[in-house]
Amino acid sequence: GTDLDLVQKLTFPNVDAPVTSFVSQSPTEIQVVIPEGAEGGTVVITTIHGYAVPITVPFGDQLVLATVIFDDAVHTPLGAGGGWGGVTTDAANTEQPRVGTVSIKVTFANSWGGGAQFGNWSTGQLVSTAGASFYAFSVYGGPGTDGKELNVNVAGKQVGVVVEEGEWKDVQIPLADFNNPAGINEIWFQDKGWAGVVYIDHIGLK
Repeated sequence: GTDLDLVQKLTFPNVDAPVTSFVSQSPTEIQVVIPEGAEGGTVVITTIHGYAVPITVPFGDQLVLATVIFDDAVHTPLGAGGGWGGVTTDAANTEQPRVGTVSIKVTFANSWGGGAQFGNWSTGQLVSTAGASFYAFSVYGGPGTDGKELNVNVAGKQVGVVVEEGEWKDVQIPLADFNNPAGINEIWFQDKGWAGVVYIDHIGLK
């Protein structure tokens, strides 16, 4: 950053008292011990002149979600969709769970097809994003998927995420990247022209 030597305090989500003592501080960097109980989200920077600047920062335990969309099963009000493009989705797969006992196994077919599709196409009820700053999920890449890119859809907006083969990658995407939807009616994951298997788990909001 710039002018960070003018910062007087940092206020973290879920922590009442602001942090006023830093490990180190320079015009371009602040090092700080994150206080106990802090959650990923909007940190408010307050300058020595009293100006308050909110910034969104991903940190904290990926496995703690404010709102769960999928964790061993899809949560209401969303339900499972069929996907498209020859992609198969097994939402009760036990081969590679991130947490719990199952994850979503998605087999892409080099078709720009969609899998792990969940939505509400009947009642119109949405997953509220009130109080959340990030869309979070974990993805595990099967053989041959390293460096492959997924389109991640939330409420009609797509963001690209790169897969890592043979390990879980915990992802947190600012909801601002999805145009800050007030509610989520549908999510899905799409291959960008490649074939292979990924496992997706622990989807929700932070």
